[in-house]
Amino acid sequence: SCTFCSNFPETIDHIYFECTVTKKIWSEVMNKYCRRRPLNVNVAEWERIYSETGKKQERKRIFGVALKCFVAEVWRERNNRVFDSSKAKSEEVLKTCVMHEINSLVKMIFAFDPGITVASLC
Repeated sequence: SCTFCSNFPETIDHIYFECTVTKKIWSEVMNKYCRRRPLNVNVAEWERIYSETGKKQERKRIFGVALKCFVAEVWRERNNRVFDSSKAKSEEVLKTCVMHEINSLVKMIFAFDPGITVASLC
């Protein structure tokens, strides 16, 4: 069963698009970094959001960073839970890790322009 919600069989689709735990984290990531709540959590929604971010390349980069960090941190946590149960994080800690990773990468990407902030991009 799913290592996050324990309610359904664990599949890639379930982990990233159906699980109540990861959907909640993704929704909070989108609200914080792109100031929007996703209508659905699926590949089509990710593509829609990416295409609607406008002509500002910086917005697309922020969304790309957020998506990559979310996918990587969720998968890393999934593997920790499967292969080393002592390292399992709570939902809140996992969300904090995702947010921290995004913040770190955004700061690194836009370090050359101190006038750019996450808020100004989204």
